[in-house]
Amino acid sequence: MQKVQATQRRGEGMSWWGVLILMAGLSGLLSACISYPDCRNDDDCRDQNPERPVEYCLNQKCQECRVDEHCNAQGTRCVGGACEKIPGWCQGDSECVGKQKCWDNQCGPECRADSDCSNGEVCRNGACQLAAECVVDADCPAGKQCSNSVCVDKVGGGPAGSCDALEPVYFDFDESGLQASAREKLRDHAECVKSRDRALQIEGHCDERGTEAYNLALGERRARASKDYMVSLGVSGNRLSTISYGEAKPAKFGGGESSWSLNRRCEFNWR
Repeated sequence: MQKVQATQRRGEGMSWWGVLILMAGLSGLLSACISYPDCRNDDDCRDQNPERPVEYCLNQKCQECRVDEHCNAQGTRCVGGACEKIPGWCQGDSECVGKQKCWDNQCGPECRADSDCSNGEVCRNGACQLAAECVVDADCPAGKQCSNSVCVDKVGGGPAGSCDALEPVYFDFDESGLQASAREKLRDHAECVKSRDRALQIEGHCDERGTEAYNLALGERRARASKDYMVSLGVSGNRLSTISYGEAKPAKFGGGESSWSLNRRCEFNWR
């Protein structure tokens, strides 16, 4: 009887060992079924890619990164398992478009305060523009007077009928600052707005150089600069609205300065 019981115990022990061996074998088979780039954890990705010895398991796939800290290059972040450059990231002004500047590793406006501009300029709508033209009338040329720090005609309004269709004003390349000729026209436009009980929309336009997003922003700065100047001349800001079309509505098609100079403009439409 004792021999039978011992034999049974040995048989039970052997059956447990068989189960363990079977489970180990199944685990090995399961491991063998996973092949790169499939993964269960980071260990399945290590040393699998000769171009990137270190990869990370993300959504059961070996990827370049899982979090931003896995991206070693400056100015990159992890997006969907890949390290990509952060839009607008910079280390210096030369890496930004046009007159944008690098602020805290991010491309932004030309200025954020008057101190960011050269002597004689102030910061308006993110762009450096000429500061006040005058303090008293004696600072202005003959036939003009100082109004709200700007020299204006003593008798404004322009030729008869000129208020029906207001002429565009033009800008230098990549500029939103007003030229002297633009300020002169805007003085007449301001008198027209004050003489009529109508609103005016100011459209900002650009030539086709630069990205679509940059040109839309530049067109808006040009429109805002024109509006701000007219407001400084006494026009109610509620009468003026701005819109930017960027490069979408050229005044003249074709390449070259002869076309580009006509497309860098603001147009004025009665509402």
